Amino acid sequence: MWSVFNKVAFKYDSTFDYARHKLIKMERIRKKCRFCRALKWKDGTAGMCCSGGNISILLIERPVEPLKQLFSLETAESRHFLNNIRKYNLCFHTASFGTDSVTAIPRILPICTIQGQVCHRIGSLLPTSSMQPELLQIYFMGDGESKIQRWSRLIPGVDRETVRKIQRVLHNNNA
Repeated sequence: MWSVFNKVAFKYDSTFDYARHKLIKMERIRKKCRFCRALKWKDGTAGMCCSGGNISILLIERPVEPLKQLFSLETAESRHFLNNIRKYNLCFHTASFGTDSVTAIPRILPICTIQGQVCHRIGSLLPTSSMQPELLQIYFMGDGESKIQRWSRLIPGVDRETVRKIQRVLHNNNA
C-alpha cells in the first residue's frame, strides 16, 4: 500500500499533487510549543523542539532573492532547480565523504555508521597541471565566470544562470 512512496524523497516530483493522494492526510499545523512557539504536529512529543524551554532556538531569516524565488515553485526555473537540487548542491560543495567499505542491508535505507575518527584529507588547493580542478580547488581557480563554466561542465543538467544567481548570493551574504 505505502510502496508507492518508497524512496519518494529521493525522486521528488513537483508535478505530482501529494496532498490529493488517498493515503496522505495533510492538515494545517495549529499546535505551538508553549516555550519556543514552534509549530508542532498535533500528536508530537512535548518539548521535542526546545527541550521544554531549555534550548533557545534562533529564528530562521527569510531567504533573500533570488533564493526565495528558486524555492517558490512558481517559475520554470524554480521547478527545474527543485527537481535538480542535489546537482546544484554539488556545484557548491567543497569536500566529499568517502569510505573504505559499504555494507548494504536489504530493505533498510542507506545510513552512514562511523567507527573511529573522521578526518579531512584535503589534498592540494591547486590541481596538478594534468588535472581539472574539482571540489575546493574550483574556489581558488579563476574568476566567477570560469567557476560557473567548470561547475556546468562537471555537473550536467544545471542551468548556468541559476548557478550564477546562487554564487552571487553566496558572495554577497558570506563575504
